Amino acid sequence: SDVCSSDLLRKKGNTMNKGTAALLILAMVLGTWVGCSSTIEEYDSDQRVLTRKFGPQDLKDLGGKLMDKLEKRNDDWMENRPTIALADIRNNTDRPGLNKQPFFDEIETSLFDMNKFDLIDHRESMKLLEEAAFGQSDQFDASQAVKLGKALRAHFIMWGDVSVLDDVGADGAAIKEYRLSLTITEVETQKMVYRATETAKVRAVR
Repeated sequence: SDVCSSDLLRKKGNTMNKGTAALLILAMVLGTWVGCSSTIEEYDSDQRVLTRKFGPQDLKDLGGKLMDKLEKRNDDWMENRPTIALADIRNNTDRPGLNKQPFFDEIETSLFDMNKFDLIDHRESMKLLEEAAFGQSDQFDASQAVKLGKALRAHFIMWGDVSVLDDVGADGAAIKEYRLSLTITEVETQKMVYRATETAKVRAVR
C-alpha cells in the first residue's frame, strides 16, 4: 500500500542519495499541504459518492444548498420582511454525536445575507429549548416548532431533520444516503410554507 513521504524518508534515510532525499523532502512538504497519498479520496469520481464518514461539514454543505434554493424563491409569505427563527433539527442518523453547530452557522449567515427576513438569534432558540419543556431535540416536531415560534414571537419558524437510509450504488456496493430536510412553518396558522430536501451518499470506507 502507499505510504507517506515522511515514512519513506525514515525507511531510506541511510541509503538514498542527496537528490532522492531532496525529492522526498519536497514530497513530504507537499503531502503536509494536500494530504498523504494514501488518504482516501473524498468523493468517488464517477458517482460523487462520499468515501468517508458523514460529518459536520457535510451537514453544513447540505444546509447551504437548501439555502441556495430558498434564496431563489420570491413567495408571498416572504413579503414585508417577516421575522424568522431557527429551531433545532432532529438527528435521526447513525451519527448520534454529530456536531450541528457549523450547520446552524451556515443557515444563519445565509438567512442574514438574503436580506429578506428579520432573524432571531439561534442562541435564543436554543436557550428556550434548554429551559422550557419542548422535549428532547431528537424528538422535535411541528407542534413543538410552533410552540417555540410563539415563545420567540416569530412569524415563521425553521426546523427539520437529518436521516439516513441504506441504499445500493450503481456498482452494487452498499451505500448510505443522508437526507437533510428543512421546513418553514407559519407560527400563527401552523401552515407549512416551505419544505426542501438535499441528500449526500456515502460509500462504506474499505
